[in-house]
Amino acid sequence: MRKFVLPIVISLSLAACNENTALGNDREAQLDRPEEAAPIMSAAAALNNVSTAVIKPETMSRADLAAIGLNDGDCVFRLTEVSFPALVYRSGGGAVIKLNGKLIELDAAGPGQFASGDLRVSTRMLDYEGDAGLQGMEMIVVPPGAEDELGYHGFRYCRA
Repeated sequence: MRKFVLPIVISLSLAACNENTALGNDREAQLDRPEEAAPIMSAAAALNNVSTAVIKPETMSRADLAAIGLNDGDCVFRLTEVSFPALVYRSGGGAVIKLNGKLIELDAAGPGQFASGDLRVSTRMLDYEGDAGLQGMEMIVVPPGAEDELGYHGFRYCRA
């Protein structure tokens, strides 16, 4: 009897493995509900009562990009060369970052620097190129009240 229990337990635990609904997970399009854009909020509202330890950039969806209006000339920071962006920024203008499921609009605060309230985001080019030819970039996020900054290496892509 015991030799049948282990395979049954393994089978039951693996049965739920196809339930990952995270962005980018392969799922059947006809079964998924249509994407909804994340809410667009100020940093103060989006990060109110959120511990700085759990504030992390997220990948935007197609619906998010449609909601913020991605235009020609806009540049994006991608965590990988093939991912959707986590930050969209406009030359000489502001930016939008996705943190904790919210889209946060940022004002330009200098070359490669953006801010909304006490939230600070800065970018700088790195001296390497990825396998797909995209230029390396670093994004630094300083959440309100944080003792440390959060740094991410990724890639820059600019729309022509």
